[in-house]
Amino acid sequence: SDPYRYALKTSISAICKEIGFDSAEPAALETLTELLTSFLAELGRTSRSFCELAGRVEPIVADIILAMVELGIPIDGLREYTSRMPRNTVSPPGQAPEVKQPTILHTGNKKRHGAQIPEHMPELPDSHSYIHKI
Repeated sequence: SDPYRYALKTSISAICKEIGFDSAEPAALETLTELLTSFLAELGRTSRSFCELAGRVEPIVADIILAMVELGIPIDGLREYTSRMPRNTVSPPGQAPEVKQPTILHTGNKKRHGAQIPEHMPELPDSHSYIHKI
């Protein structure tokens, strides 16, 4: 249902395939997705802290590297990992279609105010609510 969670799960599947797995159990894939979600959230919070400490509102690469060091993530092989070949690429999630708001059912006719009613008064209700036909 969440396109970003789906993209994370697809990315994890692609990495598993790269390192030699042919399949994965759904529960294991879900656990790895939860772990990656938690890691990314913590990395984002820590990066933001370093960014704010430096008086900026948007983090830069240095903030992310400092956050990774702070979290104990080794950054030695990061450059080699990002330039590895062959690697699978995952397309970003698409834009969700806009949900059309339902229109209100109107029955009867709306009437304009007469000359005796000031314009600042609310509109009259639909005619079906006050006209009774026998």
